[in-house]
Order: sequence, then structure tokens, then C-alpha cells
Amino acid sequence: MQPPDDDVKTYPGSIDPDMLCEVCVSDTECDDLNPRILDKLYLSDEMGKETELSTQSMKKKKKKNIKVDLTLARSTGPVVEMSVCKLNWKCYRAPLVGSNRLPCQIYWHGLSQEELVLPKGSYVSKFYGLGDLCHKKSLAQVLNRMKELFPEEYSFHPSCWLLPEEYEQFYLHTQEHSKPNKFYIVKPDAGSQGEGIFIFSSPKDKVSLFANPSLVQEYISNPLLLEGTKFDIRLYVLLLSVDPLEAYVSRTGMVRFCTQDYHKPSKKNAHLSFMHLTNYSLNKRSDEYQHTDEPDTGSKRILTHVFEDLEQLGYDTDLLWEKIDTLVVSTLQAMSPDVMIGVHAAVRKGTLPSTNSCFQILGFDLLFDNKTNVYLLEVNSHPSLGIDFDEPIPDKPGVTKCILSQVDIDIKLAVVSDALKLVRRRQLKGPGIPIEIPDESIYKRVSPELMQEQLTLLEPVADIFRQLLKRESVTIGSSAFRSFLRTYKLTPALISTAGADLLFLKATRSYVSYETNAINFQQFYFTFYTLARSHFKKDSKVENISLLVEYCLNKK
Repeated sequence: MQPPDDDVKTYPGSIDPDMLCEVCVSDTECDDLNPRILDKLYLSDEMGKETELSTQSMKKKKKKNIKVDLTLARSTGPVVEMSVCKLNWKCYRAPLVGSNRLPCQIYWHGLSQEELVLPKGSYVSKFYGLGDLCHKKSLAQVLNRMKELFPEEYSFHPSCWLLPEEYEQFYLHTQEHSKPNKFYIVKPDAGSQGEGIFIFSSPKDKVSLFANPSLVQEYISNPLLLEGTKFDIRLYVLLLSVDPLEAYVSRTGMVRFCTQDYHKPSKKNAHLSFMHLTNYSLNKRSDEYQHTDEPDTGSKRILTHVFEDLEQLGYDTDLLWEKIDTLVVSTLQAMSPDVMIGVHAAVRKGTLPSTNSCFQILGFDLLFDNKTNVYLLEVNSHPSLGIDFDEPIPDKPGVTKCILSQVDIDIKLAVVSDALKLVRRRQLKGPGIPIEIPDESIYKRVSPELMQEQLTLLEPVADIFRQLLKRESVTIGSSAFRSFLRTYKLTPALISTAGADLLFLKATRSYVSYETNAINFQQFYFTFYTLARSHFKKDSKVENISLLVEYCLNKK
């Protein structure tokens, strides 16, 4: 299970329970928003403009009969509950986890997808298997797979290697591309909050650190700077369906700044995390970190205001958004076959009523270089939705007080509440029917047709793999793999039986897997591509796969 990428506290966190909805205390349906929160908080509209809600107006409104189950909301509970109350819906929390629960339209899960049989027509806020897929090594495999086929379209994915499996290839690369100003960055596979990340120039000095599961990437040494400091963007993406692909990109997000002026990496400054790493959990420890309620100053800012600053500096922000949208679509296209397999398995198991019963808010971490090329740093399957931070109390060492962050509220309240609106519209319309996006929404739908060729290439391979799966499984064993070869008459025409066994064994050992005697879709694709390349021997990798797909369809 992927840990949250930022500070996580068990619900309701360190926020005073009296400030939250009565559901936090009574474990029943929510009928009224606690007036105390209205006295202390300004709820923002979708573009960050503050709108004060009066206690009287909220009490006059009759709650709509739309229930959101927050039993498993965990640390995301406060902002989700605020969003539900803002929409005038009802919150619900079961008295005990695992006890009988009232049927709700929406189930909000804070971390991974829990084992829960959903009522027909309801939605849950997690896709099965997406958390594991967003681990750094798994995502890198998926994107590397696509980058081999479509190098230009996936140039936003920095060159990377999986450790320890690909250490030898990485070491050879560093020897062939040895430059004094060439640096790399290592990230633990399931790490979060910036822990375990380091920058280096030569693997010789770090051999002992490469034994743990991690990802090493080429370090982007020419980032776009603002006020002399490096920054990255946390962009929120609502994934509403994978079959067909339906996604919405938030037009606001969070910009996180380093707390030390940037200089290109060198052996003298590579250890300075406040200069090179934008992670909030690291930089908040700096004496230079600036907490502020203003959206356009401080170490954490609202994206719309930062883009306004970039416009004033002469940057074309419309073009930046085009690049971002293309990156998001390309990434989701690459991930969709794996996610679709997990969803279909959950439906076969009976946990999900249909393949259109999930949604999820993803956190895309992006970085621009000084030529405005955009890069994907990682995708967080459960981005932090916290709206508070701890501030040290003067003269009381080690003691902190919880402070609400207006910037976090402005961003995350709109992200969650607008996502819930779109989920509800999808529920009412049903799958496949276009839904209208409110004019005031922060979300914009991105078109999967941008990368139709990629989807056309992967879908038939994924269809073949799904036909090999048992009822609830997302992997296949060696016997199913042999069955695939026989069914499509690939043995002995393309490969011998002994060769097939060796190929299967190589797939289990060469790729990230949670089983040693079975292969997932990523590994199956590896075998499929290997067969296509060895038999057809075309210069184009895309053509090789297309020919093998055609061969299989004709031979079955």
C-alpha cells in the first residue's frame, strides 16, 4: 500500500473536533454544519475567491438526500466533510468499522480501496490496484513501456532505471554518458514526504544504497525558476472512468517552492535538500519556510496566481496548459490497461457492482524546465488533502499547535467539492453519456482522443490478457501462459515450448511483481513484445506489436 505523500494524521487529525460537523462526534447522519466552523473559516469558491457562509443561511437550507460515507475517510475527513456540507449533502459514518452500514451514494476511502461490497449505483473514491500502480517503480515500468513505442509523446518522462534490478544497465549508462555536470536522483519505491531521496553524480559512491527497491532518474538541472527558487506543481486530476477513459484536470493546484535559492547541482551543493527538493514535508523544517494565508506569496501558493506571475514575465500559460493536458492524457492512457484489469477483477469478485463504480483524485507532480518543457515527477494515488499544519509554540520546545491553512482550504475544498459534483452528475447520467461541467467548476475534461494511437495499440493486448485471467485474479501463471501460446498458435510457430518457459521465467524476474510464480499485465506485455520483436524483426516497435496482434486475431 502506498503511504500518503504528505503528513497524515488519523481522522479527524489535529483539528478540533468541535469545529467539524456533528457526525464526527455522533456517528450518525449529518443534519447541520457546526456553526463554530463558520465563525472561524471562510469557505472559498472554485477560483479561490472567498465567500462567507452565514450560519442562518445554512440552517435554512434543507439537506439533500445525498449521503457520503466517511467511515474510512481517515485523514481526508475534514476537507471532505466541509465539501459535503458546502454542497448541502449528508455525511454518514458507521459506529464501528466493519459494522452494518447504511447504503450511500458515495463512499469516500482515505487510503487504499477497502474490501466493501458496494450497493448498485454507488461510487467509491478509489480504483482497485491503482495505489500499487502509482508506486514509483511500477509507474516507471508503465511509462518506459510507452516511451519505447512513442518516444516523442512520452518525452515528459525522465530517463530512469529500476533498482536493484537494473543497476547494471544504469551503471553502464553512467560510464557511457559521463559528464561532470550530470546528476541523478534516487527515490524509494514506496517512499513519501521526501524521505530517502538523494542526488548524486557517480553510482560508485552510493552502491550500498542501491540495494533497496527504488527508482533512479536523470536529474533535471535546468528547472524554471521564480524569484530565484525552484518550484514544482501539485496538480489534481479526477479520474472518473477507465472504460472508457474519462478524466478531468483541475485548473487550480498547489505550487511548492524550495526555501533556498537554486544553483545547478555540484558535488558541493548536491546534499542541500532545501535547494533541490520541493517536498513540503522537507522544506517546512527550514527556517526560511514561509507559512502565509496569502495565495500569491510564501512557500506554498495557488497555481492560478503563479501562472499570472508567469504571464507577466512573458510566458504563454495557455501553451503550458496544453502541455499539461497532453501529459495527463498520455499518462492515464499508459496506466488504463492495468487499472482496467483490476476493476474487472473486482466486478468478477462481486466487490464492485459495475466497471463504472469508481472515481479517484490523483496528484500529478510536475516540473517545468527553463525552456517550458514539462516533466512528470510522479503520480500520487492519494495526495494529501490536509488543511492544517503544526506551528511550534514559542518558549515551549517540542510543543506545537494546529493552525488551519487558508491556502490549503482554498485549493482542496474546491478540488473535492467540484469532484463530488461531477461524480454525482455521472451517477445520474450513467456511463458513456457526456455530462455538463458547471461554468464555475475548476475542472476541465481532457480528451483521450489526443492519444488514440496508443490506446488502439494497447487495448487488444489487454483484451488477450484479460481472457487468460481466472475469476478474481489480476495475474496469470505458467499454465495460463502456455494456454495463450497454444490458443493463438504461437508454439511452435514463433517459439518452442522450452523457449516459452524461459521467457515466462525471465518475465517473473525482470519486472516488478508481487508474485514470483505469476505475471501481471506489465510482464505479459514484456513477453508479447519480445515475441513480436523476435519474429517480425521490423525496425518499428509499434509495427512489430501491431503485426503480432493481427497474427493472434487471425490464428484464434
